[in-house]
Amino acid sequence: MANLGKPLTELELIKLNGHEDTIERCMQSYLEFGLALRAILRDRLYRKEYKSFEEYCQKRWATSRQEAYRKINAAAVAQNLMSASNVQPVEYQTRLLSQLEPAQQRIVWKAALEESKGHPTGRIIEQVMVKRGLRSKPQAAEHSSESEEWYTPSHVLERVLACLGSVDLDPAAETLENPNVPANAHYTAELDGLSDRVWAGKIYLNPPYGRSIGRWVERLLWEYVSENVTEAILLVPARTDTEWWKQLQHFPVCLCWGRLRFSGSKTGAPFPSAIFYLGKSADAFYDAFADLGGIWMRISRDSLADG
Repeated sequence: MANLGKPLTELELIKLNGHEDTIERCMQSYLEFGLALRAILRDRLYRKEYKSFEEYCQKRWATSRQEAYRKINAAAVAQNLMSASNVQPVEYQTRLLSQLEPAQQRIVWKAALEESKGHPTGRIIEQVMVKRGLRSKPQAAEHSSESEEWYTPSHVLERVLACLGSVDLDPAAETLENPNVPANAHYTAELDGLSDRVWAGKIYLNPPYGRSIGRWVERLLWEYVSENVTEAILLVPARTDTEWWKQLQHFPVCLCWGRLRFSGSKTGAPFPSAIFYLGKSADAFYDAFADLGGIWMRISRDSLADG
């Protein structure tokens, strides 16, 4: 039998039950969720049934220790920011500010609120950090989604917006100063969209076309399956011989006719392009992209008509 340590006192049991009730009610609220987890970790209340906090997170809440720590850290940053204002940040904003000291977080948050009239975006927060010397200006990265060679064409972006309505995040952006993709938040090469940074909501992804493309596809699929990403559009070269292409086989795809001319390029790309859709509105995807190429979906043997 596992050694669970010293049994909980009656008072500790009351605290644990209260914190777990909060978690069950607030799984979608990172602030209350994170604060409750922090209290359970701080007081080691998980020892009622589990040997470690990691085991507790995995078995009680079906989440990893890393994700639990992200929620705890996000809640701590939010508490700090709200001590300087009454405006609660969304979770991805706390991630942007988590690299700063608490005093710096409050300064940047207050300045971002003032510049945005109370509605700061990730882009505004980044700009404030750059202005105050808390972050250097991002450098252009070779083969990024918005580099000179692979800027998403404007007519593709128009169709992305027609399908999704709006874009919450471009996780593979080139720059924060003049982003090509009209998203609410952008991760540049410096911010590293493949790190632990949050992906949530509606995503448009035109990843680097080098060897890392498979990692970008895997991350997008993971976030979508985990229901962090609600909808996504993915622009990639049509490399049907790759493993990452096989992972996308169950999603509708627009196989673009001809070669796309990426913004900033005088000629068409040296490869064919494909645009995948992840979400529950395939009809909207069809309406937006049908004039750009053929829309294809994988079929199963059972779906074929007899004869």
